Amino acid sequence: MKQPPQDWNNLLKSSEAGNILKNKDALINLSQSVDAQKFISLLNKQSGGNLQEITQKAKNGDISDLSSLLNELTKDPEGAKVMSDLSEKFPKSE
Repeated sequence: MKQPPQDWNNLLKSSEAGNILKNKDALINLSQSVDAQKFISLLNKQSGGNLQEITQKAKNGDISDLSSLLNELTKDPEGAKVMSDLSEKFPKSE
């Protein structure tokens, strides 16, 4: 099983992340997968129900809470597995 990245701050700011986000069709398909739905559910649970607030802050440029949330999720065996499964399906940058 592939391990999810540990340094979310740098990953979220990387050019690779930007390139992946340009592949909208693949991202739409991925976002509708069972693994993605489970990932969102785990993020929401881990955030104490504050996922919408955290994602809004990230959208506005403050990714610190999102990075912390992702790092915490990697410490949870179920979270790490879902993240690993998703990373295998994530569209590859070109």
